[in-house]
Amino acid sequence: MWASGVKSAGAVVPTSSLWVQRTGDVDYDKAIGDWTRDGAWHDWDLSSILPVGAKKVQIFVRAVTSGADILISFQKKGETGAVSSQQRYIDTNHTDCYFGYMVDVDANREIQYRVSAGAMTNLWAAIQGSFVEV
Repeated sequence: MWASGVKSAGAVVPTSSLWVQRTGDVDYDKAIGDWTRDGAWHDWDLSSILPVGAKKVQIFVRAVTSGADILISFQKKGETGAVSSQQRYIDTNHTDCYFGYMVDVDANREIQYRVSAGAMTNLWAAIQGSFVEV
């Protein structure tokens, strides 16, 4: 974790943060039919899952592909910098992939996702927890 203060790029680093683990009967929050898979950015409202004050979210994703050339990306809602998004590219047919993403959330606890239209058997995502500024 960065020391408290200001990074050279001007971003303010919080003085402290707290990891909030999601517990209980956690299941997948999205399944294959819950995604719009067209390669465009789509909103995902996490306000019913994340606590107030969440700054980052940890997302577990499992993708089962039946084709190649799959791109799965997440970013803070409204982000415009290409290097700010978290991305995974799957270039192999018939693959069972597991990924973890750490994504910034906006003040309303929303992020955006982008999934290409490639052939997939299943695509699941589960919110594992979040960082909250304290």
